[in-house]
Amino acid sequence: LVLALFMALEQLEIAQDIVLVAFIAVVGAASLAAGIAFGLGARDIAAQLTREWYERSRQRDRRRPEPRAEPAHGEPVGPPPPPPAVPPSEKRDGEGHVAG
Repeated sequence: LVLALFMALEQLEIAQDIVLVAFIAVVGAASLAAGIAFGLGARDIAAQLTREWYERSRQRDRRRPEPRAEPAHGEPVGPPPPPPAVPPSEKRDGEGHVAG
């Protein structure tokens, strides 16, 4: 009924800005009233829902792998660097000496 009234006032082009603001205020007030009614009337159910959400999030966090500890000072991080590239003109034997 309220929606029909606001639609009729908009079609009649009677203070369209005021009608829009009033409609938003009515919808906002109804939403706020519903939220407060749920919060007060179903306090136990709301507490149970939030408790379940909290427990689920804690279980999910426990399943995640622990982050690795930081390396000690001076300890290399990651794989060792590759050996330096040898130009083709310097062939090396199995012991790393220049062959030739």
